[in-house]
Amino acid sequence: MLTLSAVFADASPFPGGPDAPLYLLVGAGVCGGSVLLVLVIAVALFLLRGGKKAPEPGPGLLEDLAEYPPPPARPGGRQLTVRHRPARLRLVVLAPMGRRDLRAYGDAEDLLNKVVRGLGDVAREDKARVRTWPPQLSGTGFPPTFFRNTRRPPEPGAAAHWSLLAGQARAGDVVVLLGLAVWSDEAGEPAQRTVAPHEWGQVLRVGP
Repeated sequence: MLTLSAVFADASPFPGGPDAPLYLLVGAGVCGGSVLLVLVIAVALFLLRGGKKAPEPGPGLLEDLAEYPPPPARPGGRQLTVRHRPARLRLVVLAPMGRRDLRAYGDAEDLLNKVVRGLGDVAREDKARVRTWPPQLSGTGFPPTFFRNTRRPPEPGAAAHWSLLAGQARAGDVVVLLGLAVWSDEAGEPAQRTVAPHEWGQVLRVGP
């Protein structure tokens, strides 16, 4: 006698017999693996977008200090000292933290005067070269990037007159990224130093 179960036996979506549990296990594994792969790809794309490294300044922002002209004669004015050594300011690099537009906070000399009283006046009197970098740099990544892109003369005797300073600096109510290249008559040990926001007034002194 033909039964209903016999009629639909061949139409069953799952194979019968002793191998049925194995087929079910394989099918479940394939589905689970596919879901896991999709999740891994989604997480990877999210991390790549969220943790994308900020681009560094391009070749156009490289500074070769060996090509800089000597500082102008000082007819008077303010005297800059770096760690108690008389110095002349030759390069100023400013960059905003985040997406700020530094122009909203005044010109470069105004910002420098807020970091250290009289530093903007020194930049003007020493005819320092002022550069503004784009706002893609982090606070911790700025100093090493500034050091890499500001090249001192290759000769040890010439390099000994240069010092590089970089770090975050507070200019009034705004925090900026600041890099300086200073030249001293007195040769010393070539130095590059990362300066914390509260240290600028200790490292730099501007006198009459």
